[in-house]
Amino acid sequence: MKYFLSIVLAMAWLGCSKPAPAPQMDSFGKGVTMSEVTPIAQAVAQVGSYKDKEILIESEIKSVCQKKGCWMEIATENQPMRITFENYGFFVPKDAAGRKVKVQGKIEEKEIPQDEARHYLEDAGKPKEEIEKIVGPQKVVTMVASGVAIVK
Repeated sequence: MKYFLSIVLAMAWLGCSKPAPAPQMDSFGKGVTMSEVTPIAQAVAQVGSYKDKEILIESEIKSVCQKKGCWMEIATENQPMRITFENYGFFVPKDAAGRKVKVQGKIEEKEIPQDEARHYLEDAGKPKEEIEKIVGPQKVVTMVASGVAIVK
């Protein structure tokens, strides 16, 4: 009987516990209004099927423009994805690298000239040797974000 009562009390106590609170987020731009997350690997692999459609992705910030915070790169399975901000309308903190992020916006694949690719590495503070490895146009997957939420 004591054993049964102990189990009932334990179940009642567990049933009353509060769920873990949602992580605190800093929002930028229009904020994140979507809830359905598109897996980033799927978005990159099927970039053409998302043309002109707004999607929500989650990842980790790999680097941020150290001059203004006017772009960031997030982790994908292969190479980082560059995120720019709609109409140059907002920036993110320059110290946000390593934090989890939700990004809402439109994804596309494009080719950027060598000079632009090198410029991005300069803005990220990369060493000259790494910058000089960029030769010729580079094919990249990018996203123009309308809203960003970064875990505090």
